[in-house]
Amino acid sequence: MVIASSIYLRYRIPAPELETLQTLSLRVRYEDGFVAFLNGQEIARRNAPETLQFDSTAVENRKLSASTYHEEINVSSFIATLNPH
Repeated sequence: MVIASSIYLRYRIPAPELETLQTLSLRVRYEDGFVAFLNGQEIARRNAPETLQFDSTAVENRKLSASTYHEEINVSSFIATLNPH
């Protein structure tokens, strides 16, 4: 049996009024770890190895129950990287 240790997801997030955007948050639920990118730039990570590979795993295990709660991360410093096109 093969168990995937990594998953790659890509989402298109509509942001129709970028010029008025003042704050930006990433709201995420995760079991063990994650790394989030916005337009190719890393914006957040939790419990992930320093160097990422296609088969990277979390540095430590977390309780499954931890994945039922959202963590909200302020990523407002990355607003300038948003591209309206």
